[in-house]
Amino acid sequence: MKLYKIITTKSYDELLQYSQNWQALYDSLELPISYSPEWLFAWLNSYNDRNLEIDVSFVYLDDKFLAVIPFMIRIEGKKRTLKFLSDSCSDYLGIPHDNEIRDDLSEIISQQFQRLNFTHFTFSSLHEDDNSLLILISSLSSRGLKMEVGAIDKSLSISINESYSATFASTIAHRRFKRQLKDINELGEIALKVIQKPDDKLLNDIFQIHEAKWSANRVFPQFTDERRKKFIRIIANVFAERNQFVVFGLYAGEKLIAYRIGFIHNSTYYDWNTSFDITLEKYAPGTVLLIRAIQYMQSNNILRFEFMNGNENYKYMWATGTMNVFKIEGENIKNFDKIIVPTATPKLKSIKDKKCLILDMHGIIYKGGSPIISTVTGIQKLQAIGIKIGILTNVSAISVSDINKMFMSCGLHIDENYIMTSAIAIKNYLIENKIKSCILIGGEPELPSLLHTNNITIVKNSHMAEAVLVGFSKHFTYDQLVTAHEAISQGAAFICSDADMLYASDGKNLPGTGWITAAISSVCNKAPLIIGKPNVYSLQLLIDRMKVKPSDTVFVGDSMESDINIGKKLSVTTCLHLGGVNQLHEVQMLQTFQRPDFIINSFDEITEVFTKTEMQ
Repeated sequence: MKLYKIITTKSYDELLQYSQNWQALYDSLELPISYSPEWLFAWLNSYNDRNLEIDVSFVYLDDKFLAVIPFMIRIEGKKRTLKFLSDSCSDYLGIPHDNEIRDDLSEIISQQFQRLNFTHFTFSSLHEDDNSLLILISSLSSRGLKMEVGAIDKSLSISINESYSATFASTIAHRRFKRQLKDINELGEIALKVIQKPDDKLLNDIFQIHEAKWSANRVFPQFTDERRKKFIRIIANVFAERNQFVVFGLYAGEKLIAYRIGFIHNSTYYDWNTSFDITLEKYAPGTVLLIRAIQYMQSNNILRFEFMNGNENYKYMWATGTMNVFKIEGENIKNFDKIIVPTATPKLKSIKDKKCLILDMHGIIYKGGSPIISTVTGIQKLQAIGIKIGILTNVSAISVSDINKMFMSCGLHIDENYIMTSAIAIKNYLIENKIKSCILIGGEPELPSLLHTNNITIVKNSHMAEAVLVGFSKHFTYDQLVTAHEAISQGAAFICSDADMLYASDGKNLPGTGWITAAISSVCNKAPLIIGKPNVYSLQLLIDRMKVKPSDTVFVGDSMESDINIGKKLSVTTCLHLGGVNQLHEVQMLQTFQRPDFIINSFDEITEVFTKTEMQ
C-alpha cells in the first residue's frame, strides 16, 4: 500500500479547517447532497451533543486530497456505537473518495477500526450501487469482526426519458387521474410554485402540514423535534445559495396544500420530504402535486427523480427502478468462537402480558383442508381468558363469512371484523384511492363479489381499466397476460393480492399467486403493488380494526417472507411456527435481526404461556 497521510479531526472547529478540500473533492464526484461537507456541518450544528464523539479522517497522498472517512461514535451508557456522521438524517451515506485510492481504502479504514474505541457499529443507508458498501464489508472482515449485512429498505426512482414520457402521459390520461386533476379545482385556482429560496413562513407552513398529517396517521412526526426543524432551516439556506434546494408547492389560491422538498443536483431531483393537507385528502393533493412536479422536470431537463429511501405504496405507480438499501451492524468482538448464537428462540415467557394474537390461517390453523387441533384448542383457551384473536391471510378467493363457517365447523368463533383477507385489503385500498374500474385476474368468487358490492366495475377493455388486479388463480391464461400488459402499458395500476410463490397444503408447498404476478411483472417490466402480505398494509388495517397496539400484539405465521417480515416492520412481536413454509435450518442461515422473536413447533407452547402461572 502507498504511504498515505491521514489527519483525524475530533471537533467541529477542526473539521472547518479541511472544508475547502472536502468541498472540492465532493464537487469532483457525482454524489448525493448528503455526502457534502455543508450537509454534515448543518447536521452537527443541529444535533451535536455531549453523547457524540466526532471522528472524521482526511486522507492525502502527497498533497492530493483523496478521501473523507466521516465517522462518529454515539454514546449510550457503556455502549459506544460507531456510525456515519448524520446517520439518522440522511438517505444516502458512504465514504467520499477518489477512484485513485479505491483499492487501498479498505485497508485504511481497517486501520481506523483498530484505532477507534467502540463497542458496536451500525452503518445504515448504504445503497447497493455505492462501493462504500463493499469497502466497509472488506474492512470489517479484515479486522475479524463479525457483522450482519441486510437489505432493510428500498429506494425507488424514475428515469425521465422519452419512453417514460409516453407511459406517464398514458397514466395521467386515465379516468382516475383525470378525475383527481379536475376535482381539485373545486378548491379554487390551483397552481404549482417552484421555490428555490424558501422564507420562514413557507418553512413554517411545511412543518405544520407535516405534523398534522402524521399525527392524524398516529405516527410520531419528525418535525416536532426542534433539532430537526433547525437542521432543515440550515439546509434550506445553505443549498438555496448553491441553487440546489427546491420546494415544489401546490397552492389553492394563496394556501399551501401539498409540498415536496428536495434537491436538484447533477440533473437529478432528490426527494427529501413530502406531505399534504390531511383535511383535503379526498382531493388527492399529493398525487396532483407529484404529477405537476414530474411535468416540470420533463420541461426543465431533469433526467432522474430519486424518491430516496422508503417503499411506500404510491411510489410503485410512478417508479421505473428500485434499489436495495443496506445496513451493516455488529459488535467489536473478535473471538466469536466463544459466543453462542442461538439456533432457536428463547422461552416464550416474555409474551404473557400481550393482549392480542394475530394468526396466519394456512399452516397455523389449517393444514391443507384439515384444522390443526392444537391450535384450535389453544385459541379457545386464549379467548376464554380475554386474549383477542385476529386472522390475517393472503386468501383472495374466499369470503370472510365462508372462512368463519370453516372455523365454526371446528368449534372456533372469531369476530368477522377480526378476519383480514387480501381481498378485503384490496377493496379498502381501491376505495381509499378512488379506483372505479379494473381488469380482474383471479380471486374468484370473493374478489369480484366485493368489487361489485362496492361499485367498482370489472372491465375487459384495457383502455377502460384504471387498474389490473391479480388474485389467486389456477387458470391464468396467455390472453389474460396480453390484456394485463396492454392495460399496464397504458398507465393502469398493477395491484396484486399477494406475491406468495408457495403455500402449504397437505404437507406440500404448492404454487401461489406469485407465479402470476411474476409473469405479468416480467412482461411489463414493472413491479406490482402488493396489498396483502408481505406489505404491511393488511396487517395495519387489522390492527386498527382490533383497536390494539403493535406492542401488545404477537403475530404467528409459518413464512419468514410473508409473515415474520411484516410483523417486524410494524414492531409486532413475531413467532415462527415450524412445519410450514420455513424450517429451522433456514432460520439459522439468517442474520439475527432478520430472525423471528420466537420459534415454536406447536401452538401448545404459546397456550402454555398464557394459561400456566409459570413456565418450567
